[in-house]
Amino acid sequence: MDQPSGMGEAAYALAHLPYTIIAIANNLAPSTYPPDITTLEPFIWASSAYPGNQHNTIADAARHAYWTCLLTRYTVAGYAEGLTTQHEASNPGPSTETVMDLHNNLMGISIEVDHTHTSGLGCCRSAVQSAVSAGILWYLDSSYGAVNTAEDALLQPTNK
Repeated sequence: MDQPSGMGEAAYALAHLPYTIIAIANNLAPSTYPPDITTLEPFIWASSAYPGNQHNTIADAARHAYWTCLLTRYTVAGYAEGLTTQHEASNPGPSTETVMDLHNNLMGISIEVDHTHTSGLGCCRSAVQSAVSAGILWYLDSSYGAVNTAEDALLQPTNK
């Protein structure tokens, strides 16, 4: 798989400023540079709901889906997909990580688009937790001997 390309996350955010302002107001995008993602709602929730390692784990999968679910809820699906794809373009990693992140981002958008939710954060939280339990999201499972995210890492559904 080729890495995503494009203008990058910061340029995308500036090009879509009205949506970015909404994302910042809802603690879904950083308002400072360099950004501190640990202060954003998706990171705070994933760290609490899925304690421990946050990189390439079930917590990572849940965080990506939750982020895009909320971005879609507060803005539009096109902005959520564009911003998160440009996030991957700005932060290139091994292909397995990119495939995982892009998949989980799209699942978060689908969660918001395909379901009727109540207002508030709880609806996306609950729907993402259901997606984790159903194995709809993907993570990199280190129990198969992959100690890094090189091309041989194994993508697993989150219910495995």
